[in-house]
Amino acid sequence: MPVQDWEELSGYVLEDTFELGRVVRRGANRIWMEGRDTAEDRPVSIQAFLAESVEELKRIHLRFQEGSFLSHPNLLHIYRVIFREQEEVVYVISERCEYDLPQFVEQRPMPVEDARELTTQLAAGLQALHDENLVFCNLGIDAVWKSGSEWKLSDFSQLRLSGNADGDARRIVSRLPSVPPEVFEGTISTAWDVWSLGVLLQRVLTPAPTHVEGAVSLPRGRHIRLHGLPEPFESLTRDCLRPDPSRRLTLAQIEHRLTETPDPVEEPVRPAAGPSSYRLEDPPANSRLWLAFVLGVLLVIAFSIFWAYHERDSGTGEAARSRTNGSAPVATFGTPEKANPASPAPVEIPAVEHPGDDSVATTLNQWARATRNKDATASASFYAPRVKIFFGKHNLSREEIRQDRLRAFAQIGSVRKLDLSNIQVTQLGPSSAVALFDKTWDFSSGNSGSAREQLSFGRFGGGWKITAERELKVYRSERPAH
Repeated sequence: MPVQDWEELSGYVLEDTFELGRVVRRGANRIWMEGRDTAEDRPVSIQAFLAESVEELKRIHLRFQEGSFLSHPNLLHIYRVIFREQEEVVYVISERCEYDLPQFVEQRPMPVEDARELTTQLAAGLQALHDENLVFCNLGIDAVWKSGSEWKLSDFSQLRLSGNADGDARRIVSRLPSVPPEVFEGTISTAWDVWSLGVLLQRVLTPAPTHVEGAVSLPRGRHIRLHGLPEPFESLTRDCLRPDPSRRLTLAQIEHRLTETPDPVEEPVRPAAGPSSYRLEDPPANSRLWLAFVLGVLLVIAFSIFWAYHERDSGTGEAARSRTNGSAPVATFGTPEKANPASPAPVEIPAVEHPGDDSVATTLNQWARATRNKDATASASFYAPRVKIFFGKHNLSREEIRQDRLRAFAQIGSVRKLDLSNIQVTQLGPSSAVALFDKTWDFSSGNSGSAREQLSFGRFGGGWKITAERELKVYRSERPAH
């Protein structure tokens, strides 16, 4: 459908339910319109996505379907996604939003307090995606809408799982200014969104100035660009735009910066003070404490050595008496009793492990064992009460998972092989984790193959449960001929 005809569709009813209204904004491949849900009698926003190929439209449709199962105040609430293949358009019906970020900025720098609110809310929305191991990959100024008091991420057309970049991701590198350098090397991670957030903040705090040719006045946007961003955004954007993704801020650190809480991974800033309260030669408070601690330890060691030599030379201490009467030595301060002084007992140092790895790995192994045993009830017990994604299905109950397992186990025959390898467990937060692994299977029915799979985990009652199961890539698949 030609873009210039969209205004003529005002009043058209989509799927006998959604009435199209006026065009709010148009882009190269996206149209934003006002609309109305006649069944629910409520205003809605409608996005129409165009693409160069049907395959690209299918990807957009799938990503918005994934986004429709996300629930967070700073993520656009999707009501319906409609793919019209003949018309070569994907319609996305969502909650109504009043305006987008470009309308709010309107060629002027965003006030600092508004920028704080924007950054806090966008970081919260991105964190909700990252908890699901998803990367937004599309944090441009046009993708941010406002509904009531909430800023929302609105365009899920580039939503991706964290991992290696596919060919589709590489194609967008040359088109989007918010793409970080590591994507050129084939890496997709949550650090992408942090980089894009830094680019967006620079954009809204120094918008492209509009200036009448020949005028004397200097646009405010250019003035700020010449003099740097207001703090804390000057340092915040700098640390969001580090070329090395491992050195960029995390979303939690961004929140600390905005609330003026010292960054948990950085040295605390020395407070400024007047000449009466601070002298240049004074060491910092933490240095004085460390110096006092070291001196105390040295005094204890010196006293212990002195006392030990004093007891030995005088022959009146407990150690001397033990040599004369054969009684067991009495432990004294600084000289602990050892069973064999010549070979002291080794000190066991516990291994430092990623929090939650053991619990998630144990749950993963038990889940695989239940599948090998074809125990549908045991297998279903490892899932959350409500599973967001189960391969191509959404929002399934634990009982629906059990029934699915029963049907599958009845068809596969005996399990000759079911192995998990190349396991990577990542803890995303106190109550969420993701496991990536290669699964290889061989069933007596003739069904065999291998694939890369992802399980998302959440904490329920102190234990880990599967909240989503996805098949990321099929390496090989063989099924019996029917």
